[in-house]
This record gives sequence, structure tokens and C-alpha cells, in this order.
Amino acid sequence: EKRVEGLPKTRRLFYENPYMREFQAKVIAVLNGEYLVLDQTAFYPEGGGQPPDTGWLTVDGRKIRVIHVEDVDNVLLHKVEAGAPLPEVGSLVQGEIDWERRTSLMRHHTATHILLGAARRVLGDHAWQAGAQKGVERSRLDISHWRRLGREEVEEMERLANRVVMEGRRVSTFWMPRNEAEERYGFRLYQGGAVPGKEIRVVEIEGWDVEACGGTHCRSTSEVGLIKILRTERVQDGVERLIFSAGPAALEEVQRRERALAEIAEAVGAPVEEAVEAVHRTLETLEGLRREVTALRRLSSRQRAEELLRGAVEVQGVKVIIRSEKADVDYLIELCLLYTSPSPRDL
Repeated sequence: EKRVEGLPKTRRLFYENPYMREFQAKVIAVLNGEYLVLDQTAFYPEGGGQPPDTGWLTVDGRKIRVIHVEDVDNVLLHKVEAGAPLPEVGSLVQGEIDWERRTSLMRHHTATHILLGAARRVLGDHAWQAGAQKGVERSRLDISHWRRLGREEVEEMERLANRVVMEGRRVSTFWMPRNEAEERYGFRLYQGGAVPGKEIRVVEIEGWDVEACGGTHCRSTSEVGLIKILRTERVQDGVERLIFSAGPAALEEVQRRERALAEIAEAVGAPVEEAVEAVHRTLETLEGLRREVTALRRLSSRQRAEELLRGAVEVQGVKVIIRSEKADVDYLIELCLLYTSPSPRDL
């Protein structure tokens, strides 16, 4: 149990400056021998579909790995690696964020808002966020829609999203009284779900999307880089899921798919740009060969059945055939069916 009664709220440096990589803080509590409470932190806690930051705390020259951060009644708990030597209460620590991880999460979180705006413009205003989970390599966005997404719709959403990225639109984050925010932006603010408090944090992508959101974001859409929708899934009736990647992770995914396409092209002996047509031709040839094999197997099994029936032994009025046949299953099934026919020539 994580008891935080009497502890002051943690100052959240990641809201004051989401690009802060290092900071100094004082340890104000050690809980259960694995959680550190600091007076201030740049480590973002798990919440709003965004995973927590990880990184390191350095005290007296010793580095302690931070593996998880969570929010308990506005007190942020930093879970450290098991067995790490813990600093004493009152010690000063130097915090360092795993910046590659954080920037990837910022890109994916901002990309989620960009894609949601694109979904509304392609599908209509009924498209509402039904859930989201951000990740380092890929993320997902669930949207309300009455039917499966078509390829053209997905491509149009991807095209619009990347246009917004290239335009370098400003991403603003600010706090507003709830009633003022609702009056200005309407209840579409709560795309990501209900937000507690009299003041809410608003994330606005200039001229594109606005939501109440507690996550960390890029300052400009241009920092997101490439957005690539990897696939779609039907989560339940009326909810479609977009699986996507942003930034370097999206580029890696595109390159992975290009490598796969190049291997397919090489296997069918065609240039990459002609690989699709070559695969279709190969499949048509394969289907033709499959039909030929089926016909030949049927002819062979019919001839073999006639041969075996000629050598059958009658026992008490029943023809008995005992043979050992080495062949594939389909051939043997065909053969057995012919055995049971009173006249295999009629088959």
C-alpha cells in the first residue's frame, strides 16, 4: 500500500517545460523501500493513455534507475530498480529523463491528436475518440464509426495527417477554468474522457484539434515527423482502431515493409514496381496447377481403385481388400471413397 497522507503535492516540472531533460530535486519520502517521493520532478507519470517516463536519479555519484512513475493523490512516486541503494530523506538528487523514450512518446501523443482531427474530416463529426494508448514504437487510436474503414479512407486520413505535420502548426498547452473552456471549445474537449478539476489543461493544435489532455506534446506538428497508419482493426460494433507509428519509428516501419516487398519481388523474379502483378500471375498459375493436380489425382485414384477391386477377395459375400498404400492424405481419401462405390467407372 502506498500511503501518501501528509505529503505535499509534487511540483510537475514537465508541465512548466516539457523539454526539460535534467533537474535537481530533494527526496521528501521513501515508501516501501522502492518508491521515492521528490519535491519536484520532470518525470511524467502514467496516465491519459501515455506510459510513464523512465530514466535515472543520481545521488552522491550513484545512479539509480527509475523504472516507473505513478500519481497517487497528486504525489508522484518514482519506482526504482530492485536492489538499488536508496538515498535518505532530505538528500539532493539529480534527475535525468530517458530522452529518446520521452520524445517518441511526445511524438506519438501529438500524432494521436492529429489523426483524430483527420478522422473527423474524412469520416464526419460523429468520429469520436473511444480510447487511445500511446507507445514508444507504435500507438493506437480507437474511433467511433459505424462500418469498417476502407483503404481509401485510411489513405486520406494519413495524407491529411502528414500535411498537418509538414505545415508545422503550433501546438499550444494552457490551463483554463473548466466553464470557460467548455464555452469556448464545447464538449469535444473531452475526446479523451472526463477530466477532473475546476481547471483543465487544454492542448490545441492550431486550426486543427483541441482537447483537454494531461500528456506531454511537441511544440510544433513538424516535430512529429512521418505518421504511418500500419493497420486497422474492428474492436467492437461501432468502434474502429487505428494502429500507427510516428517519427523514426514510422520510418523504420516503412523501411521494414519495403524490405519485405523487395524480397517478394525477388522471389517472383520481377522489379519492385511490378511485384503485385507478378504475384497475381504466380497465384493464377498456381491455381491452374492445383486444378491439374486434382484432376490427375482423381484419375490415378480411379485407376488404382479398379485395379484393387479386381484383386479383391470375397469373404462371406463381402469383398475384402488389404493393401498398404504410401501416398498423401488427399489421394488416400479419394481412393477410399472409390473403394465404397459399387461401380468406380461411373465416378
